[in-house]
Amino acid sequence: MQYTQQQILELIKCSEDPIYFIEKYVKVAHPIHGMSSITWHPFQKRYLHTVHTADNTPLVGAFGRQMGMTTMMCAYTLWEMLFKSNTNTMIVGFSQFHIQQVMSRLYAMHDALPSWMQLAMQVRNKFGCQFKNGAHLTTQVASRNAGRGMTLGRLWIDEPAQVFKKTEAYEMLASLVPCLHTSGGSLILAGSGRETLPLAKLFSHCNIFRADWRAVPDRDRAWADHMIAMLGEAQFKREYELD
Repeated sequence: MQYTQQQILELIKCSEDPIYFIEKYVKVAHPIHGMSSITWHPFQKRYLHTVHTADNTPLVGAFGRQMGMTTMMCAYTLWEMLFKSNTNTMIVGFSQFHIQQVMSRLYAMHDALPSWMQLAMQVRNKFGCQFKNGAHLTTQVASRNAGRGMTLGRLWIDEPAQVFKKTEAYEMLASLVPCLHTSGGSLILAGSGRETLPLAKLFSHCNIFRADWRAVPDRDRAWADHMIAMLGEAQFKREYELD
């Protein structure tokens, strides 16, 4: 493909700044409006920056429900695959349906990009993909032998509280952690609800990013009271608060 000078400049800027790329080009499926641009909130930008600068110290991201956690994971993974050749990423989920939904979301984001920014895929199926630049994404359902035999640059465990209900946490981590590349491979656990934050105790040391429902600008006390009326206070705290 022949790029215009403006397109080349945009590609360079996007390659250097994932948040710029995500804010400007990533569209998200809306239940009413279809694929559309969204406003990325300050806490989401801070989280994406934390992911971008993550080293080999595990990162635990704890959020309230419906705060865009999986969307952020897909958007950043798409950026990394487009602009970093030969990367190897894995996403571990709690069910086959879950990981298929993750892949569908990532593909929808890619297909909504301007045509000149899209990248051909040599492999594209409901369990993973490989771009022509060699960037590779694999998904697996949680198991005690997940990831064995692989070398990974980045490992995401999506909704880890649900993942670790499926299998023994320490055994799965013992299988997954050695797969991370010794020079900078990163492990990210990101989930929603009260059960996510205690997972930090799985590690002797980790970084923590937390954001409850109050971080979303349009969620105020009236919104919380409405949700409490529907869910009950105990369930609201379980789903939307982290303490």
